[in-house]
Amino acid sequence: MYRESREQIIKIHTKKKPLDQDVKIEELADHTDGYTGADIASLSSAAAMMALREHISKYANAKEADKHSEELRIQMRHFEEAMKKVRPLSTQELNMYKRISEQFGKPQISTRGRDRNEPDIASSAIS
Repeated sequence: MYRESREQIIKIHTKKKPLDQDVKIEELADHTDGYTGADIASLSSAAAMMALREHISKYANAKEADKHSEELRIQMRHFEEAMKKVRPLSTQELNMYKRISEQFGKPQISTRGRDRNEPDIASSAIS
């Protein structure tokens, strides 16, 4: 996936999240070479969860943390930590999935009734 595409996907998955000023989308795009859109979505979610857990741990209880929710910020370090846990599929794994896909092919869509001149449910409901 191209860098520009990764950058756009990161923007989509962080659009409504409270990012700190230190988060550089362009830098994240550079560091996510090999990641799929799903990998980037997981990365963004993991970073958000790390920031949330950290925020909640600062307070005596969840209610107190909620009162200070405006302080919650996802920082670049949260993304860096998330990248240690959310790794892209390796080339070997991608090739394996490609071989499986080619071996089993695309699923067949049922054409019940059409091959044997039998009416399908939709046409018999009209008659």
